[in-house]
Amino acid sequence: MRSQPPARRIQALEVNSPTGHDKQLLSYFEAFAGIAQSAVVGVDAGGIIQFASGAAEQMFGRDEGTLLGEPVVSFFGASEASGLSKVIQAAVAGQIVETARIFQSRSTRNVREVVAGPVVIDGSAGAVLGIRDVTARVRAEAAVRETEAQLRGLARRLQDAQEVERKRLAREVHDVLGQALTALRLDIRRIRNAVAGDGSESAGATRDGVHTQIVEAEQLVEQTIRTVRRISHDLRPAVLDHFGLAAALEWYCEEFQERSKIECLFRDDTSGRFAAADDNLATALFRITQEALTNVVRHANAGNVAVILSRSDSGEIRLTIEDDGVGIGDEDLRASGSLGLLNMEERMVPWAGRVSVGDREAGGTIVTVRVQEPQQNG
Repeated sequence: MRSQPPARRIQALEVNSPTGHDKQLLSYFEAFAGIAQSAVVGVDAGGIIQFASGAAEQMFGRDEGTLLGEPVVSFFGASEASGLSKVIQAAVAGQIVETARIFQSRSTRNVREVVAGPVVIDGSAGAVLGIRDVTARVRAEAAVRETEAQLRGLARRLQDAQEVERKRLAREVHDVLGQALTALRLDIRRIRNAVAGDGSESAGATRDGVHTQIVEAEQLVEQTIRTVRRISHDLRPAVLDHFGLAAALEWYCEEFQERSKIECLFRDDTSGRFAAADDNLATALFRITQEALTNVVRHANAGNVAVILSRSDSGEIRLTIEDDGVGIGDEDLRASGSLGLLNMEERMVPWAGRVSVGDREAGGTIVTVRVQEPQQNG
């Protein structure tokens, strides 16, 4: 049982306060006490609790009868006691402390926001404290800062990756296509010179030589066409546009296996129910597969990898990429040298999709993407 309700205590203090300044302070703290999850505690000059509101009882887990007579600093961590004592002393001296953040304990990291002001209690100077738990807000602010930092890092890595890709394409265009076209120009020049010869060679010899040069030129043209197609596929595979995601993943797994010498199995469990999916979503899932398989090559030391595409009756698309390597954790995927998990997550943001990375029971890593298939218009 409370010896005296907080409202009556505050009202009595207001009556006994000799100045309008004290009345203003008490009115201020009465208003503060009405804020959700805010507590009001009155202490004497030594920081001993003289009255407490119901919210204070809930915050400290004690009823008023057991709170009265206790040092208020005893409900905070030892490292915070000094800071809170200074707030109390400043209020007792007549100052108004607008806002002071006090950690209740280092272990829980619960944050209490404290405002304080002077008040007269039973004729002696004291302080009235308004305390509010702002832990959720502080953690949310920290999470926002962390997310902003991650996004800035992602933007930098994306820009770096784009520059690397541009350099690679420029090198291929210059070295491969440039050399092929130069050789083709020389072949055409030799053919032209042979056809416009001075007649010193026999017609048969000239014809045989021209035929050989034409065959070589045709082979060079075929090689150049294959190179152009490969570069085009690297930029965006035509099979994704013409035949859909499942066909594109199957094609890419075959290409990946040929290049990396890692066995790569693709399994389509959608029963053809993903053919009409959102083109942008299909592209995002394809790029996630590329990134995951790139990480397999870089980090996993795997001998086998499987890519599985499935669709539930409720329309949830599930893409898994699993390998039998040494495993790769979130920290590796978020490393500055890799676009990693953060980039995969960003690709799924427009559809509220989820990306997770975990260890397989049999060893290795599994990347799982879950996203609800968008409703088709019409």
